[in-house]
Amino acid sequence: MPPAEFFESEPVRDRAGRDDEPVLVHVDPVEGPRVLAEVGAEAVRARSEDGSVLLQLGVSSFDALRSWVLALLDHAQVVGPPWARAAMVE
Repeated sequence: MPPAEFFESEPVRDRAGRDDEPVLVHVDPVEGPRVLAEVGAEAVRARSEDGSVLLQLGVSSFDALRSWVLALLDHAQVVGPPWARAAMVE
């Protein structure tokens, strides 16, 4: 279960002024099944034969998403949109 702060965050507005724009996250086959159980099948945009998944996630707190992705270490990466991918390296 995510920490309480995850639900208490105000929506984050990225530099282009978009609120709650979906973010694409690729998760490798090692963590794919566990993450899929966490976020639900409706988040799947694509599945690979190797078991990896491309997820489309609605985000109201980019800081929370960044923490979640970083906690997955090398098993996940933000692949789009470009502003979200760039924000992961800031």
